Amino acid sequence: MEVHRYRLRMSGFTRISRTILLSVLAIVFVPMFVGGVDVQYRVLSLVGFACSLYGLRVLHGPTIEVRPDGLTILKHWPFRRDLRWYQIFAVDVVPGYWMLSIELNSGERIDLPCVEEVDDLFEQIESRRHLLDA
Repeated sequence: MEVHRYRLRMSGFTRISRTILLSVLAIVFVPMFVGGVDVQYRVLSLVGFACSLYGLRVLHGPTIEVRPDGLTILKHWPFRRDLRWYQIFAVDVVPGYWMLSIELNSGERIDLPCVEEVDDLFEQIESRRHLLDA
């Protein structure tokens, strides 16, 4: 089985405009930490450059991964949460917001971030969760 990746849901205009903004900010910070400025400005520009790259990763990288052995939630990258299929008790769609809410066997509820293909994600989770019953 292959890995399915889902990224955050946003309009094309929003994704493109934020990509342009973060790319321009990253380019602006490069000369500051390469050039001959004080050390504190170099450190601050390095932090700004790293934050711009982090923002680009959040915009274009996966937020949820459906793998054969479980579900990986990358809501706050690089921190991740791995859930095995046997841990998931039920999956609900939150109407109006079009996000999924997962209830674990322990009683904990996890709200997944809103992704582009919610229907496909729901079907992937349900089909793999039901394979355990077979």
